[in-house]
Amino acid sequence: MDADEPASGAPSERLISAFLDDYERELAFREASTNEFGPVARELRHCLERWAAGEVATEETRTAYQRYAATLQRWREDLERWVSIRGSGERLLSMAEFMSDDQWERFSGLQARDVRTTTTDGALDRDQAVIRRLLPRFEASAGLG
Repeated sequence: MDADEPASGAPSERLISAFLDDYERELAFREASTNEFGPVARELRHCLERWAAGEVATEETRTAYQRYAATLQRWREDLERWVSIRGSGERLLSMAEFMSDDQWERFSGLQARDVRTTTTDGALDRDQAVIRRLLPRFEASAGLG
């Protein structure tokens, strides 16, 4: 067997590079979605909570809802691409022993970036949980459903 050939069952260098590219795109999508979705999700969550408590009018919440829906619509294609590559980092973990030094260095840098972005995902996840819980009730009462 040639030194450039992968061992039986080992992923090729090209496959590992493709997963590294996917992982990088996945992180870029996550960062961009946090930057774009974060503010509108936070606003909608806040309005929904206040609406549910009777503190804010339906119209103010409807405006936040419309901004949120418009953001989702703009992101539809990107969300589909993002979902198709999610989990790239986990797949790469199973290939770590087959990575070249350069690939390992790139992977390590992406993992560090992943950790940094994951710590900011918590707020967006909490906002989304509240939105999922309260939005159906709001949509039904506001005639949006």
